Amino acid sequence: MLNTRREKFKRLLYAKKQAMISDSARGFKNIISGENMHILSKNIDDDSMPFLCQHENLTFRRLTYQRDIIKRIDNALERLDQGTYGRCEECDGEIGEDRLNLIPFAAYCTECQEAAEFKKTVRRILN
Repeated sequence: MLNTRREKFKRLLYAKKQAMISDSARGFKNIISGENMHILSKNIDDDSMPFLCQHENLTFRRLTYQRDIIKRIDNALERLDQGTYGRCEECDGEIGEDRLNLIPFAAYCTECQEAAEFKKTVRRILN
């Protein structure tokens, strides 16, 4: 990978990581301080408490998703250092430039990603 291309993706990955960390920090702060519940509970009666719990659950899910993305970004940065960035971890084919621009932490080419998602869906249906 050319150094200019490598640096471009490194900057992009670090920017995405920083954005995820900042958003996660705000989410954790709101949960810990109870700010989410306070804001939502101002105009909600006791019958609507399940809504508040649902909101907290969604916040936790978002934070879990962000944590997973940060891990994927860290893995992509490691692949950049190892010189394997942009190669599919499944078939070792090249991950397209357009895909990397959209999802710079992508570890799989489009075909392998689609196959993995299909298998996951089938397992979910069968179980």
